[in-house]
Amino acid sequence: VTSFNEPDGAHHLDTVRSQTDMVTDQHTLGICLIMLGCLMSAAGMLFMKQSSVAYEHTLKPWQRWRFGIGLLLLVVNAAAVDVVVYGIVPLSIIAPFAGMTIVFTTLLSAAGVITERQLPSRRGAAGTLLVVAGLACVSSFGPRGDGRAASDPSLSPAALSLVCAALSFGSAWLALRCGSAFESRIWRRGSAATTLCTALASACFGMATNVAMKRVSALASECVADRSLGPAREADALALAALLVLPVAAPLQLWL
Repeated sequence: VTSFNEPDGAHHLDTVRSQTDMVTDQHTLGICLIMLGCLMSAAGMLFMKQSSVAYEHTLKPWQRWRFGIGLLLLVVNAAAVDVVVYGIVPLSIIAPFAGMTIVFTTLLSAAGVITERQLPSRRGAAGTLLVVAGLACVSSFGPRGDGRAASDPSLSPAALSLVCAALSFGSAWLALRCGSAFESRIWRRGSAATTLCTALASACFGMATNVAMKRVSALASECVADRSLGPAREADALALAALLVLPVAAPLQLWL
């Protein structure tokens, strides 16, 4: 019995190692693409900022080349790079790297590559260092996925409830902020409480955007791989909900 089981066990072990190596390679490629996407986002926003500084709004649309380059970089990042990244990398790895956009923006501004050279203040430099330190800590000691390919689009009831709660808070704060009775002693515009709640609402819409983008990317990966979506109605409902949430949550996150 041992002579028959040992080859099967060795073959199974080799298969597991091969799958683990493939997932590791996918994660490495995904992290490289995340860094590229953050750089493209930073450059795109700086190009659009430089467009406003150069008063390109007074020119005809086809003459606003700085705005066009910035918009192109953001669109390519959202439509191509992010779709690939969210299809092969778990959200637990993607989320911490969002802060790299701030780092790249600070570095490009300090170098004066796109805009006029703007050296960060001591507070800005300290904030950038905190972002890098937090990213390093989360990447080193935080979650790394479960060792499988990031193609499972299912959500646990707890995760789905959290997304719904985040959307509810963001929508409630958006309605309160746009309401006529917004101005008060505590909730006046520019106050610490208003800034904190606005940032939290933006983060809530950002979380919903990431989850929806993950589901859309998984759907695209399944279509490319020519695999069946399965008969589960829950997966179909999640796909439809993601397609509805994504074009709403993403702009609201940026606006807030």
